[in-house]
Amino acid sequence: MLAFQTCRNIPLDLIGGGGGLVCLLSESAMPEPITPAVAAHAATHLTNLQERLQNLGLHARLLTRDEQLPRLRVINPEATTLSEVISAAPKEGQWLFWWSWAEPIVEVADLATAADHICRVLAVARRGAA
Repeated sequence: MLAFQTCRNIPLDLIGGGGGLVCLLSESAMPEPITPAVAAHAATHLTNLQERLQNLGLHARLLTRDEQLPRLRVINPEATTLSEVISAAPKEGQWLFWWSWAEPIVEVADLATAADHICRVLAVARRGAA
């Protein structure tokens, strides 16, 4: 099984907290090498998600490197600072989409829910509609 989560105690002063345990995806923490088959499987899932997100108006680009899991960089074109990097990886035999902070989104088969969650995270807050 691929263990790809690393956790560090990081000060969170900028967002109103004193500190906390932050977990990030990191290939350096993976005990096993990423095989071409695993990378290809992840790329297939991410490409399917990429198409769904682009149809919803987000920009999405597949990022690949040798011996690393591919990732999907997703950007809100209305506010390009709103971006996220999504991964696809197995956990206990089940393939999931993952946030960059190593929290699972949903199973890869549920593209609609994954796209909905990502769109909500990257949405521009609208004020004053009353």
